[in-house]
Amino acid sequence: MIDFLRNIRDKQRMKLYIDWYSYSQLILCPSGHDEYLYAPQLGRWTRAASLMSRKMAATSSNATTYTFGPLGAVLYSTTGVSVDHVYAVGRAEWSYMVELPETGDFGFVLPPERIRPAVEESWVGQEVLLGLLDEIFFD
Repeated sequence: MIDFLRNIRDKQRMKLYIDWYSYSQLILCPSGHDEYLYAPQLGRWTRAASLMSRKMAATSSNATTYTFGPLGAVLYSTTGVSVDHVYAVGRAEWSYMVELPETGDFGFVLPPERIRPAVEESWVGQEVLLGLLDEIFFD
């Protein structure tokens, strides 16, 4: 994975990286290893995440809300997370960890009947993000 990341970084610029997780209803950006470290891009990352979160809640059948912000400040300090590595080493301009919706008593394993609704709900947010990035990258 590290070789793959460096190869992309060295041959072309990485624009966007998203790491999907379950579960907590979060949209997280770097930095996870230091809750007090804020990247220069934090303002634009959180603005995009805010727009994603609002659209996801507005279109969700469950009115699911997503909390957003730097991983270390919103969730907890951690080391070795891909969003930090891809941002710092891979130089991705946008790097997010999206934690999918809460599933009740099922924990980390979505029951089959919850997979499609979770994907559809999350996709609405991705459409917002991709629309914003389309304006930035291809304006």
